[in-house]
Amino acid sequence: MFPQVAMSAFVKEAKRGDGSRNFFRPRYVDFLVCERRTFKPLYVIELDGKSHNSAQAKTDDAKRDAMLATAGISVKRYTSSKVDLATVLRDYMDVVGPALPPSATSPTQHPANSVATALDGA
Repeated sequence: MFPQVAMSAFVKEAKRGDGSRNFFRPRYVDFLVCERRTFKPLYVIELDGKSHNSAQAKTDDAKRDAMLATAGISVKRYTSSKVDLATVLRDYMDVVGPALPPSATSPTQHPANSVATALDGA
């Protein structure tokens, strides 16, 4: 997860004359969640404060969400004053969980996590 990422860093620029290119060039997302091995963008987290309540902000947010959707990147929006960690984690696991490969052993069973292995290596 990367904070404050410019949209131009992970969304391919629109064609010249399209008008959307100038829209997202100075824009940043609050958090970009990526696949941990390939860094492929999975989704964006936006924390919406009071500044997102105006009609213009709602229009801009909808346009940004549509551009990201076109690029195959979903947006999860949370009201910054009402962020519920359980909801954020559930949303994270809904997207990232299926992307994680199954593990042959659980982290507690992995030899590198054994107390004996840690002491032997000391």
